[in-house]
Amino acid sequence: MSTSSTARHAVPLSVASLADHLQQGPLACLGELQTRAAEISREVTTDDREQLEQLAEVVRLSQCAMQRFHDFTRELHALVADLAAESAERH
Repeated sequence: MSTSSTARHAVPLSVASLADHLQQGPLACLGELQTRAAEISREVTTDDREQLEQLAEVVRLSQCAMQRFHDFTRELHALVADLAAESAERH
């Protein structure tokens, strides 16, 4: 999870690319998390080891979503700061 969001996206975050960055980053991980959690909840297993492995997978997906959302939020904060600085320079 050490790869930054900017390294994952060819296009830097901009006002025009906000939705795309959300879709390809945190929302993609959240969708995968939701899908896998639903699959696991439908599976009935009595094998404790298998259940632990499945739950560990859900934890990894959750961490992915959290990290990508954190990366997106950090980039968004930087974008707002850049736009505010540009606006201040013009006035």
